[in-house]
Formats: sequence, structure tokens, C-alpha cells
Amino acid sequence: MSFVDILIEGFDTAQQTLFETLVRPSMFALGMGQLLEDGYRASAWLLVGLLQLVLMVGVIGALQRWRPVEPVTDRAAVRVDVIYTLIHRLGLFRVAMFFVAQPLWDGLLGWLRLHGLAAWSVDSLWPGVTDIAWVSFLIYLVLLDAVDYGVHRAQHGWGWWWQLHALHHSQRQMTMWSDSRNHLLDDVLRDSVFVVVSLLIGIAPAQFLLAVALTQLVESLSHANIRTGFGPVMSRLVVSPQFHRRHHAIGIGHESAGPGSLGGCNYGVLFPWWDLWLKSAVYDGRYEPTGVRDQLPGQGGRDYGRGFWAQQWLGLRRLGAALGPRRASRAAERLRGGTSPLGTVMRRPADGSQPQPVAQRCASAGCCARSRSSRRASCSACAASRAIPSTAASMASASSVSTPGPPTITGVHRLAAAARTAAIVACSIGRSRAAPKDRAMTSKH
Repeated sequence: MSFVDILIEGFDTAQQTLFETLVRPSMFALGMGQLLEDGYRASAWLLVGLLQLVLMVGVIGALQRWRPVEPVTDRAAVRVDVIYTLIHRLGLFRVAMFFVAQPLWDGLLGWLRLHGLAAWSVDSLWPGVTDIAWVSFLIYLVLLDAVDYGVHRAQHGWGWWWQLHALHHSQRQMTMWSDSRNHLLDDVLRDSVFVVVSLLIGIAPAQFLLAVALTQLVESLSHANIRTGFGPVMSRLVVSPQFHRRHHAIGIGHESAGPGSLGGCNYGVLFPWWDLWLKSAVYDGRYEPTGVRDQLPGQGGRDYGRGFWAQQWLGLRRLGAALGPRRASRAAERLRGGTSPLGTVMRRPADGSQPQPVAQRCASAGCCARSRSSRRASCSACAASRAIPSTAASMASASSVSTPGPPTITGVHRLAAAARTAAIVACSIGRSRAAPKDRAMTSKH
């Protein structure tokens, strides 16, 4: 019997013991006897989580005490991160996902199969490769890590998703427990992507369990308070604590174009290859303070919460603040009469007659940004793009005197719409949030 066979047999024995002594009695006590098969699979995740906690405390914890980057001064913040870790590693979050999201995943997979989109597997492209278990596992591990890299870039690139993911970056005292410090909704979105992808590529449940466990252990190590970079070669193969700490650095790991921008660097979760390939890797050997710029006292002092529930609630408020004004501004525009095809703000008179133009919207995202920040004059592109619509509006006005009735789209209107198409596409959605002073400035352009 080989060493691998001994490990597998030992794991199976431990899983059976854990299920019979803890999981099965608990399920009967809760009236969930009809889910014993699912409970047996869940006991494998619970066992893996317990093994991870042992390795974290016994190995990674010892490394943190041996060579820390900084002294631990905020133990209360670290204790909250421990709560996040226990929720995830002991399977509590996974159990909740089983009852809430599993029916949706099964329904989606059934719909895909009904429409002829069966699960894809590595063996379909390379027949016989899955006969070698460790080869197929490495292939699936690389594929899942590539998906993780893409999801991580989306968390930093999409404004609404960043409002949730920012909680993970708000930890000023980063340790091995910080890996699981995420907003629960953020975890739901990320795990949903992974489960659907795993079902589509056909990875075996045991290999998926092993891939997730290995990735989580590396993530715990990369978040650890350890002063090490794995050397010039190894650090290009596996994400190191030094590499990932750069990703958590204030104003560096979460910004690409200065204060207030989105983006960052060193997005890799398990392998830094994707960062190297897409030019988002930074190897400078420095250990910067961690956190988010807007939580600093001199940068706004945003509160991300001290306790678990406060952090979850404030995350939802940030998400609502990012999404709410857009819906409110669009609804307000519809009530006022909307926006014409030429970008002219229309106001509906009280008598119910045809809406009349009252102001021109700036069609350049850059110009909108300048009017909000430095109050400078509009750019030449905006001025030029507004010149044609103004002429079109006056001509339409003149024609309406001799030809009563609703206005029609003339050739001038079509020319004006074509001239402004590129600018309208580039215009920022956030322009509707401008203050009244900004609106007055915009209407003067």
C-alpha cells in the first residue's frame, strides 16, 4: 500500500467516525434525517476545516511569532477575523449556501443540460489524461485559480462589488485569520461562480474539495503576518506573504490611477502567473501598512465597523449608496420628462404639453469629472458636440411654427445624433449625482 493510499484510507476512517459521532446525531436531533447523504459529504468539509485549523495554529501561527512584519496591537480586530475563519472552515457558511443557493445551482445546471450544454471535462480534450489522478487535479487547480483571478479583478474593478470587497481590505492588522474576512454577500457571489464553473468543467467532488482546501491554506499563509517572500524563483510560482501584502497596501493594492480610483495589483490567489502575464504583478520587496485609503483619518475616516454584524451592515450600506443614487436619478429624470436622444435635459410643463429643453448635458466623461471637481470650463469636444444639437434644436423649433404637431426626426437630428454618439457612450453614469452648483455649471456650457 502506497503512502497516498494510506492517507486516503485514514481520511475515510476519520470522516466516517466524525459523521457517526457528531454529524448524524445532530441531523436527527434537528429533524434532518432525510439529508443524511448530504450530511456525510458535509462531514468531509468539516474534517478538512478542522485539519486546516490545526495547521494554521501549529505551523503558520508559529511562523508569525518567529518573524512578524509588525507587532499585533489590535487583538480585538484579529478576534473578529477568527470568527470569520470559524464560520467558513467549520462549514457553517457552506451549510447556509446548501439550503439557499444549491437549488439555484442545480436548476441552472439542469437548464444548461436541457439546452445541450453538457458538462465539459479535460478528458474530452485530452483523452486518458484523467486516468492519472494527480495530473487531472493539477489541471483543474490551474483552471480554478484562473477563474479566481478573474473574479478578484472584478471585485476590484466593478464599483458596486468593491463596496463589498473593501471590507476584506479594511483590516489594518493583517494576520493568517484575515483570509476569510469577507462580506457574506461577497462570499455568496464568489462561491456561486466557483460552484457553477466546477459543475460545468466536470471536476470530481473529491478533487474539488482538495483544490479548495489547498487554496484556502495558501491564502491563509499569504495573509499571514510573516516577513518572507519565498525568494526570486519560488515567489514567481506561488503567491507569498510579501507578494499578497502588497495587494493589501494602502493606496497601492486597491488603486491603479491615484486616490479614489479602482484597480490595484497582485490579484493572484494561488499562482502569481496571471499577474505576471497580464502585467499586474509588483515585486518591490517592501512591506507597506495595510488598509483602505478612505478609512484613514486624513482621507475621510470611513467606518468599516469593529464587530462582525457592524461590518456586514456597513457593507450593505456602502453597496446601497453605490447603487441607490443611480436608480433615484434615473427615476427623477423620467418624472421630469427624461433626456432627449440628443442628450438635452427635457422638462415636462405642468399643462402636460410637449417637454421643452432646459439644459444641455455634458457628453464627455472627462468634462463631467472636471465640472464636479475643479469647476473648469468644458473641453473642446463637449463644446463641439453641443454645437450641432443646438442648431438642430433651433431648426426643429422653427419648423414647428409652420408645421404644428409633435416634432419629427429630421436629417439634422440624425446628423446631430451621429455626431454625439461617441461622447454619449463615454459619458459617466455618475453625472446625475452632481450638486446643484454643478448642474448650473453644466447648463452654462
